[in-house]
Amino acid sequence: MAIMYGDPGNNRLDGTEFEDSIIGAAGHDFLKGYGGNDTLLGEDDNDYLYAGDGDDLLEGGEGRDRLYTGFGNDIAYGGRGNDSLYGDYGDDSLEGGYGSDDLRGGIGNDTLIGDEGNDRLRGNQGEDLIFGGNGNDRLYGGEDNDTLYGEEADDIVNGGDGNDLIYGGDGNDKLYALAGHDTLYGEMGDDSLYGDQGNESLEGGEGYDRLYGRLGNDTLWGQEGDDSLWGNEGDDSLSGGVGSDQLFGGQDNDTLVGELGNDLLHGGDGNDWLDAGEGYDKIYTSFGNDIAYGGLGNDSIYGDLGDDHLYGGDDNDRLYGGIGNDSLHGDAGDDRLSGNQGEDSLLGGAGNDRIYGGEENDILLGEAGLDFLEGGDGDDLLYGGEGRDTLIGGAGADNFVIGQGNVYYNTDGNYDYALIVDFNIADGDQLQLQGEASDYVLRESVTIGSSQGTGVYMDTNNNGIFDNTDELISLVRDTTGLNLNDSYFIYV
Repeated sequence: MAIMYGDPGNNRLDGTEFEDSIIGAAGHDFLKGYGGNDTLLGEDDNDYLYAGDGDDLLEGGEGRDRLYTGFGNDIAYGGRGNDSLYGDYGDDSLEGGYGSDDLRGGIGNDTLIGDEGNDRLRGNQGEDLIFGGNGNDRLYGGEDNDTLYGEEADDIVNGGDGNDLIYGGDGNDKLYALAGHDTLYGEMGDDSLYGDQGNESLEGGEGYDRLYGRLGNDTLWGQEGDDSLWGNEGDDSLSGGVGSDQLFGGQDNDTLVGELGNDLLHGGDGNDWLDAGEGYDKIYTSFGNDIAYGGLGNDSIYGDLGDDHLYGGDDNDRLYGGIGNDSLHGDAGDDRLSGNQGEDSLLGGAGNDRIYGGEENDILLGEAGLDFLEGGDGDDLLYGGEGRDTLIGGAGADNFVIGQGNVYYNTDGNYDYALIVDFNIADGDQLQLQGEASDYVLRESVTIGSSQGTGVYMDTNNNGIFDNTDELISLVRDTTGLNLNDSYFIYV
């Protein structure tokens, strides 16, 4: 074993084929280990250290040093100064120390640690473990399955090839997947995460994060903060987490979940599934046959091209059908439903709802509450359900359902009935009742509020004439001369 010391000048110290200790001291020194497990210490000034063969220990000391490992599993520490450390064959450990350092792994499974300063770290070949440390660092994984930690400050981290695991750490980081199926965690700070070719998993963490899927079937989760998520191509899954988030599905068949906060969801192309969660949310479908749920809060849901299924959920929602044959469900709350184009099915649910059919042959069902139904163009079917409802057929031959399930509309008294505003025999309108004609009686010139017309009553005592015991189930406004046995009355 040889121990070699340099003098205060610029030294060249070459080791042997055995285990050597080479110490450079002051000056610009050149230290080379050759064979054996060597220790090379550059000490002061700008030094060059070459490990050679064996499992070597290299320490640059102060100054701008260059450290080169060789064959074997080597440990290299830059020390103070802006150093350059190069791995080679073997599983090497490179640590920059103080200063803005450049660390490059080699062929083996290397560990790179930037420490202090704005460092540049590249893993190259092998399954590498890379830590940025303090400072605004740049990390590159290389060819295989790497794990990268940005740690402190604002880092740029690129996984490279392979299935990589990437952590941003503190600061406002930019994380990039490349080839392979990568997992990216933004953690603290306002981070930007970018998927690429594989099936990536991107999690923003805390802060206002921006997550971009790309070509594969990606999973994006914003977590805390007001985040923006883009799925782009592939069948992607996007979850906003806590905060008021914006989610854009992109192409293909995506799943978007807003979770907590006032969220904005755009399905994009494909057959998408969208669930806004809690909050006052907006949901936009696009091309494809989509399913959208508003959840809790006063939500607005917009269908587009395709046959969409829209569900308002709790509270007071706005649902708009779009071009296809859509199904709209207001659910709980005082909702507003518009079918627009297509042959639509609209169900108000609980609450006082306003339902508009649109241009073609639609089905409108108010269900519970004091509902307003307007069919629009086309041959529509309107059924108010429970409550005191207003039914307007619009253009076309419309079917007003005022008896279904039970013989009568409801038995809760005269204040529970259907007001039919525009019944028109010439247009081919019909009144649908349950049972047969003998179950009902008609009474003309019935006035309720500002509306006058023919009252349709259930004949509760079966005497064939109106009396005060009979139950009003519908007021057909501005009509006279109706006959229960004519063809515009149909019985089921």
